[in-house]
Amino acid sequence: MPITNVELLKVGLRIKALRKVLGRNQKDFSKRCGLGRSYFDAVERGKRNLTFASLCQICVGLKCDIAAITGGIPHLVQCIIDLQSISLLNLLGVSKTVEIGAA
Repeated sequence: MPITNVELLKVGLRIKALRKVLGRNQKDFSKRCGLGRSYFDAVERGKRNLTFASLCQICVGLKCDIAAITGGIPHLVQCIIDLQSISLLNLLGVSKTVEIGAA
């Protein structure tokens, strides 16, 4: 399943919010993390698909673990429920399209 812009934007906004809580500007923070400012700016705006190594560097700078940044992205629980529901419908022989909504 490909990563969507929405997911990258969520990660970027979380990084930006935590950086601001620490009172760091983007230029100094990106330098502290060993990342280029333009790359870091693109990450915060959800325009770059950052690597695991870059995410680790950012989390060290933010003094948080990766889960603080990525928790709930993507929302896999709903995806699993939807897939299980579709499989169940197939087993029951339901052939018409059924929309499965979130609870």
